[in-house]
Parts: sequence; structure tokens; C-alpha cells
Amino acid sequence: MIGDRVSDLVLFLAGVAAVWVAVILTYRRLSLARRGFTLSPGVLMWRTERGLGLIDRLSRRFRKWWIAYGTAAVLLGTALMFLVFGGILYNAILFIQQPAKAAPGVRFILPGTAPGLTVVVWLIVVGVVLMIHEFFHGFLLRSQDLRTKSVGLLLFLFIPGAFVEPDERELKRSRPGRRARVFAAGPVANVLISMVFLTVLLAAVSPRPGVYVWAVAENSPLAGENILGARILYLDNVPVGSIDDVGVFKDNLRSGGRREFELVTDRGRFRAEMVTAENGDNLLPFVAAQALPRTEHLYPLNVVLLAYGTILGSPVFHPYLYSYSVPPFFVNLFKWLFALNFGIGMFNLLPAKPLDGGYVLEALLETRVSRRKAARISHALSLAVLVLIVINLLPEIFGRVVA
Repeated sequence: MIGDRVSDLVLFLAGVAAVWVAVILTYRRLSLARRGFTLSPGVLMWRTERGLGLIDRLSRRFRKWWIAYGTAAVLLGTALMFLVFGGILYNAILFIQQPAKAAPGVRFILPGTAPGLTVVVWLIVVGVVLMIHEFFHGFLLRSQDLRTKSVGLLLFLFIPGAFVEPDERELKRSRPGRRARVFAAGPVANVLISMVFLTVLLAAVSPRPGVYVWAVAENSPLAGENILGARILYLDNVPVGSIDDVGVFKDNLRSGGRREFELVTDRGRFRAEMVTAENGDNLLPFVAAQALPRTEHLYPLNVVLLAYGTILGSPVFHPYLYSYSVPPFFVNLFKWLFALNFGIGMFNLLPAKPLDGGYVLEALLETRVSRRKAARISHALSLAVLVLIVINLLPEIFGRVVA
């Protein structure tokens, strides 16, 4: 396992090195510096004024709407800031108290780190996330008459990016409310757009009726049968219509002192036997699963769990439990468009500079205390959040990923 990870890391680093050799040679051979490109160690940037006209036109035409959105983004972003801060604080405490059980609260999102996150999907999703994020920053800059110097693309090591470059001096001198709107606009847009992608995703999948075999115990005779994904019809002569029926049957089997039973599925009948877990409990030799109704995925807590589970690699909307009305590629793509817009937007709202949430908080503090004091508070909180982020990364670094 460790050897495979080392090999994958070596191949990945070799690929990154090859890309950068090609970048450097192309930069020099084609004289890209004359075309708006700048190259520094690990960073390739392309700046242009193309696109600024579109941002200006949309910003001025819908000025009142953008300012209203910016104000709402500050309010919603502040609420989400407390939520995501509380989440990483709780997970850090859990890791300190029970490190073996903790899952990553923060995770590196790279191709191959989760099922379905291929290079193609990753590039599409990251491009969409960045374009939404940066253009919303730009709309709030121009709608408030703050200068935008350029737009552009960048490559930082192996991570592609996009940016809208403001006039930093003008932005720093602007009123706190204006700055808060600018910085809140991007991450809140990502969170809101993620709900659009989730709605499209839910329209493309349909929960299959009934209960299905999700996994089978390795030490069970069922492990050799073609039973994964089979619909459970009966346990002995008891009809199974919901996951609760499976739980009731298991309890009755235990209380009756029996270990053997008949499992009837849409693929046939199987003799099954209870298995004994390491703690001595008698368990069914399979794990049963049932799809949630689509509307339940829209509950706030379920939205968070759905995004978090996708990022950690959980098999969300698995074909065992859901049928698709579009090709599987698009289900997977919209799943990641939802999860990464939500996850990256929420992460950016953490109250730590240079994240957007840190600048939002600093601007809000300036409405109550002096600029110098607001900066000191912001710097101290940024350091504390950085420590929490590192702690939340430790389960990922040590490989304790719960999928």
C-alpha cells in the first residue's frame, strides 16, 4: 500500500516536472512575455484586458442588483463563516481526542484522490469554480466603481487558476462595506451555484425502490455469490420494503437464538448465516442500503454531508441505488461541480487571510474598531485558523480517510 502511494507520488511529480519543462521551453521559444505572459518560479500568469468590457457592461447595467447581492453575500457569508469554522474546530478536537476515528476536515482535491475525479473532470470543475468565483469578484468591483486592472489565467505548480486583478491600493482605501461585498461575492457565489448543480443532479437520478445488498462479509459464503447490488425481497418469509425491515429481522433473529436464514433477492435464493464481529456481536453477513428520496438531499444537513461525502470518496448516487436519465459521465460531472463549488466556497469563507473570509471579517471589524486593531485581530485569528487547518489535514496525511 505504502509502495503504491510512493510510486504514484513519483509519477505525479515526474509529470509535473515534465509539464514545467515544456512550459519553460514554450515560454522562451515563442517569446510569450510579449503576449502578456509572465513566468516566475512555479507560477505562469497570463494577463489581459479582454473581458473587462463585458464585466463593465454587466456590472453597470445591473448595478443595484449586484450591490444588493453583495450585501446579501456578506450576511450569508458571515453566517457560513461561523458554520465552517465550527466544523473544523469540532473536527480538530475530535482528532486530538480520538485520532484513529477522525476523518479529514480539510482535504487536497487532486485528480485520482476520489473515485470519479479524473483529470478531465477535475480540469472542467476547477475551471468552472474559478470562473464563477473570480467573475463575481469582478462584478462587485466594477458595480461599486472600483478599478479592475486585468483578468487572466495562471498555473501555480500543477493547479490552474483564474483571476480578476483589482487596483490593490484603491481597494484597501475603499470603505469597509465595499470591501466586504467584493470579498464575500466570490465564495458565496460558489455555494449558491452549487445548489443549482445539485438540483440538476437530482433531476438526473431516480432512487430505485426497495433495499439492496451493498456489501458482503468476507468470511461469509455469500462473498462468493453474484449478489452485490441485488434487491432484497425477503428475509426468510418476511417481506423487505425498507431498511427498517432489515433491522427488525436482525433483532428478531438475535432474540430467537438462530444464526441461519434464507435471503431471497431478485437474483435468486441464498442460504445465509450470521457472522461474529471482533467485538463479539452477531451481525448479518451483508450490509443493506436504501436510496434517500431526492427531496431529502436538499435538507441543509444532508447538503453538507453529500458534499463532504463526495469529497472524501463516498459512493454518492451509486448505480446500485439510483437509476440515471443521462450518461454516467454527466452524473459524475454534476456531482463534482456541486461538491467542489460547495466545498471550495465554504473553505474560502474561513476567517483567515489570505482567504476571502479573512478579508470579509477584517472589513467588518473595521466598522467597530480602528483599522490597526482590526488588522491585529484578523492576523491573530488567521494564525489560529491555520493551526486548525493543519490539524484537520493530519488524518489525510496519515491516510486515515473514512470513505
